[in-house]
Amino acid sequence: MRHTQYLQFFHIATALAVIAVMLSLLLFSLRYREKFRDSYPGLARAYDWMIVAWTGFCIAKMAFLPVDLQEGGLKIGLLGDFSYPTLACNLILGLSLLALAYGWSHILRTIVVEYELVPVVEMNADNKSNLAPGLYLVTPKNALKVLKKFLPGRAAVIISRQHPSFFRKTLGLERTPAIWLSRVGEEDSIHPRKLEQLTHILVQFMRRGEPEKLIYIDGLEYLVLENGFVPVFKFLSHIKDYSLINNTVTIVVFEPNSLEKREAEFLRREFKILE
Repeated sequence: MRHTQYLQFFHIATALAVIAVMLSLLLFSLRYREKFRDSYPGLARAYDWMIVAWTGFCIAKMAFLPVDLQEGGLKIGLLGDFSYPTLACNLILGLSLLALAYGWSHILRTIVVEYELVPVVEMNADNKSNLAPGLYLVTPKNALKVLKKFLPGRAAVIISRQHPSFFRKTLGLERTPAIWLSRVGEEDSIHPRKLEQLTHILVQFMRRGEPEKLIYIDGLEYLVLENGFVPVFKFLSHIKDYSLINNTVTIVVFEPNSLEKREAEFLRREFKILE
């Protein structure tokens, strides 16, 4: 008899503990929702689908609570036949699992699958110019000259407001990956507010393979317009640090007059300027 009572108590305690944990996770997710959406706009939709999934799990578990209590030995008299509540709970759980699967698959597609860049050295190293790894600022009028100078002997990736076809024609590049900063959502484009995704893409690129690498970023003002200065400054600082430890030269086109004076000073203080 006592053994049965222990089992009933354990059944009820477990059901209540599961509900408490699920509600805590849901409240925690809701608490950080806005901050997450602001920091990772590219994953905002996936985050919301995960919240929908957790909400469904909580509703299903709470709807099934009277059944758990009754099976735990509490004669609450609320339920006669278990079949209908169980069917409803299973339906909610099934829909919640679909929401969870959609959100998780979106995260995987965004972070892992899209924009997997393979380092390719397209120009031979006969005219290679030496430059220490790090992040450098260049003015728009010197940008293409600097890019042409340091491309030979390096695997490169180009991030720009200019369409990739511009660099194909201007520099004669065929295999070098180029990503267009644009909202249009076409192939070889990335939304300007997806800084976390862009960081991931570039870091993965720097970590792959042995050749020296070069990253060219043209569109700093556009990124600041879409994200604000502080997130872009943090983004560039991350890229600089990874460039230093991954034998990469990063060139960022910088027009001082397009930024606030204080912002331009921040950039000059943190990054070197190539004349």
